[in-house]
Formats: sequence, C-alpha cells, structure tokens
Amino acid sequence: MGRCQANTCTGSSALASMEVRRLRDDEKEMAYALSSLAFMQGARRVPWADDPNQPKAAAYGVWDERGFQAQAVVLSFKAHMGPKVVLPLGGIAGVACKPAARGRGYARAALVATLGHMRDEGEVVSTLYPFSWRYYQQLGWEWTGVTRRYSAATRIFEPTPDTDRCREAGPEDRPLIQAAYRRFAGRYRGMLDRDEKQWNTILDDTPEQWTYAYVCEGDDGIEGYFVYRGGSDDTTELREFICLNARAQRALLGLLGRMDMQTRRVEWNAPNDDLLWSAICDHEIEVKLRPRTQARVVDVAGALSRWSPDESRSGRFVMRIGDESADWNAGTWEAAFADGVVEIKPTKAEPDIAMHIRAFSQAFFGTPTPDDLRRADLIRVTDERGFRAFRDCLAGPPMWTNDFF
Repeated sequence: MGRCQANTCTGSSALASMEVRRLRDDEKEMAYALSSLAFMQGARRVPWADDPNQPKAAAYGVWDERGFQAQAVVLSFKAHMGPKVVLPLGGIAGVACKPAARGRGYARAALVATLGHMRDEGEVVSTLYPFSWRYYQQLGWEWTGVTRRYSAATRIFEPTPDTDRCREAGPEDRPLIQAAYRRFAGRYRGMLDRDEKQWNTILDDTPEQWTYAYVCEGDDGIEGYFVYRGGSDDTTELREFICLNARAQRALLGLLGRMDMQTRRVEWNAPNDDLLWSAICDHEIEVKLRPRTQARVVDVAGALSRWSPDESRSGRFVMRIGDESADWNAGTWEAAFADGVVEIKPTKAEPDIAMHIRAFSQAFFGTPTPDDLRRADLIRVTDERGFRAFRDCLAGPPMWTNDFF
C-alpha cells in the first residue's frame, strides 16, 4: 500500500464524531485514492492495486462527518529473529491523511487500531519506515538496527581467482539463492522470512525491465549473490548483495569490477558488521551509516514467550513496562528462562528494571543492546542480578533488514 510519508496527521485533538474501523473490500478504491494523493501526486494508476505479489493487508480508516479522512495499513510478514526463531510481523505502510483533516489525531487513531489488529492476529512485532522518527516514537515505535549504504566505483574492484566461480543465475538457482538468504538471515533479527511472492518482486523480470542475478558457487553450494534491475551508465543500485563468507564477497566484488564498462558506480545496503572494508578500503568507497527502520514489540508477553534464549543461559527478572498506546503491555512482568524457553506472567513484585516499550523494543530486536540502553538512561535498574538476567535472556545477533514496504 505504499510507504509512510510526511502527509500524516500530527495533532492530538479529534472531532467527536470520529469513527475508526477496518476498511471493507468494497472501500479499497477510496484507500487507493488517498494513497495516490499522499504518495503519487494524484496519479490515477496505483501500481500496487493489482499487484499479484502484494502481501496480505488490512487497512484501518478514519471517518468524520465529512467522510473518509485517514488510513493506516498492516502488511503481514514473518521475520527471522536469529537462527532459531521466526515471528509473525506486522509491517506498517500506507499511513496517510487528507490535508484538510490533518492536525486532528486521525492517523494516530488509525495506527492505534492497527496495534489491536496485530495483537489479535498474533503479529507480536512490527516494523515501519518512518517519514518522521518522532511521530512514531509517540506511539511506541523506535529506531533499531544500523545500515551501511555503500556507493563505490566499479573500477576499484579487482577479480580474484574465485571470481571464476561466479556466473549468471538461472531459474534453477532460485531455491539455492533462497537457501543462501535464509542462512544469512539467521545471523540477524528482523530480516523477513520471504515467501514466493516476495521473491517474485526481487528475482522476476518486470514488464519494463530485465532482472539480473549473479551467484558465487562454493563447496557447499551458492555462497553469495547479487541482484539488480535497471540503473544507468553512471550508477546502478543492487537490490541485494548477500554473501555467506569473505571469499564469496571478494569474488563477487571482482565481478562488479568487470562491469565497469557498463556502469561507473554501484550502490547497495549492508549490515553494520559487513566485511567490505576487510576486502577493500579505498577513497572511492562512500559509506553512509544510519538507522533505517523503526520497530515495536506489539505484544510483550507474546514476543518473549516465543523468543529462544541461548540454552546455556538461565535466569529470572522482573520488569516494568510503560506503554500508552497498547495497555495490554503496560505493567509489571516476571520472566524466567532456561533451556531455551521463556515463561512470562504479570506480577505485583517490585521490578528489577523499568523501561518504556520503545527501549524494550530496541532490546528485543538487539540493536541497541541492553547495555547501550542503560548507558543512555533508557533502562532504570534497581537490581543488578535482574538486569544481568534480562541482558542474558535477550543476548543474540543484531538487527538488520533489507526489505522495504
């Protein structure tokens, strides 16, 4: 349904007649019209309207006495949370409000409704791509994960002997590319557990453009790949550049070097622990380091009970959570974990630690870490043993994702 942009309502006072509910199928056209106003300058053709690869979506709208005024959309996904856990995730998109209705809290009301929807659907975590970090912070979403944005001159990459292992991918390589992606995704929290529709959007040709995919074969199958579509003789963006080891990365960089005759620079996204600088460090590589995503735990008890800590660790902690937009999370919780299983329940005991849902969401997604959050005064600690148990429970890989909605 599009992306969240700066045409969202920002106020807190709403008209008394405001109605918030899920849009019916026969009301999709009004949602498409609002999306076009918000994101496409009024174009009559909305590209995602008839997209067969569109994920399952639920749109919540806001009406007043003047009619339909605002909306927010939940897209249903699943996300890897380390090597063992995959969680249902609600992706927030299509947040928009008509200009004459802004400043009345309408989009905020729609977003609060999506929280209830995600909880009912078992989508215990949520992510979005914000037009404004502050806007979504007031509703419990917070930045998490760090992305490196590379821009590099193709001429600096030199082929290695392993570049001869690289070749153009064919249809038969699709499941092997998917398997390499899943192995890579297990190293992070937040990478989507893609279904075939999502892979269609990445690997299939479009009516306007060919899609090109190249793989590096190793002893255990495909060890790396990159995919791109379009571009120019000046700059080409790689939709994805995934490598399971340094050898595959160097080999594929060498292949990019052989593309210097067709494009001067390449750009792509990578996680913050990427090994590019170990392969090559050059003044012709420009790097932007930034958070790209905001995330939220929708259901604290549901998310923690489905989390799987390191089986060698055990402990117990009591935490107090503040959450103004999802009252089912607010309160004090006792959590105990052992053998990779977490049990959580409400309690009246005094808390060992206290934090807002924003800080808890960051800790749950792994970036920033509990220690980082404590240093930033975002976790209040009254019992050191409880804090150490909380830290041990959520220890694991960092957050990164390479999908956009």
